[in-house]
Amino acid sequence: MNTTVTVLFIIIIVFCFISYYDNHRFKVSRYHLKTSKIERNLKIIVLADLHDKQYGTDNVQLLNVIQDENPDLIILAGDMVTADKNTSHFKTFSFIRTLSLKYPVYYGFGNHENKMKSSIEDTGAIILDNKGLFIEENSIHLIGLNLDKKYFAKGKYVAMEKNYLNEKLPPSQPDLFQILIAHNPIYFKEYQKWGADLSVSGHVHGGTIRLFNKLAFISPSFHLFPKYHGGLYEENGCKMLVSRGLGMHTIPIRIFNPADLLVLQLEAEKS
Repeated sequence: MNTTVTVLFIIIIVFCFISYYDNHRFKVSRYHLKTSKIERNLKIIVLADLHDKQYGTDNVQLLNVIQDENPDLIILAGDMVTADKNTSHFKTFSFIRTLSLKYPVYYGFGNHENKMKSSIEDTGAIILDNKGLFIEENSIHLIGLNLDKKYFAKGKYVAMEKNYLNEKLPPSQPDLFQILIAHNPIYFKEYQKWGADLSVSGHVHGGTIRLFNKLAFISPSFHLFPKYHGGLYEENGCKMLVSRGLGMHTIPIRIFNPADLLVLQLEAEKS
């Protein structure tokens, strides 16, 4: 074995170890936003792209972190399950049911849930399927966008049709703090135009492989170097929070890219 082959072999082994390590852990990512549109502080936990993964028996590791945080509400931002006939979703639905007994849980669809709506309803989570809900005690308008399948095309960008969101969603209410659960972050500009103060997304899985915590390599839809891959983004006064996800499918790899659970603290700012 020559030197080049030896070096390549070592690199492969190291990357396999990192991927295994990142595939079996998650971190808590914290964000803090201020707005004059709410009347009291609000703590929100965001979970996305679990894809039926288990962190301990019955997802006890996730549950323990959530209980320690004691959120006011939980947003499930899509793809908690994987649309695979050979995959059992029982444990995931049981986990969501446990959360729903403890907290208000609001479910926005990704690209894996449409055929499982009745099962998700049985968990007690409130499904926002192109619907909005005014949560009076928190002074927020929470909306769930269920994007058509074509907007999850693999390997290509599909431009969103004009007026698509206005036709799909309830009317925007700009006087309220509007949180749009929109699984695919690629359409951030369209979410801004509709009137979202904050969009909550996932789908990109952190870009699978990350370098320097800024450069993301590829999304599960095979889009190279996705612009929105994880963290908080701001454009034109609107914000988008993108989860790196908690599980995987299609590309079962995470390198320098641990899964994350998002904790968002919304602070009421006096106008």
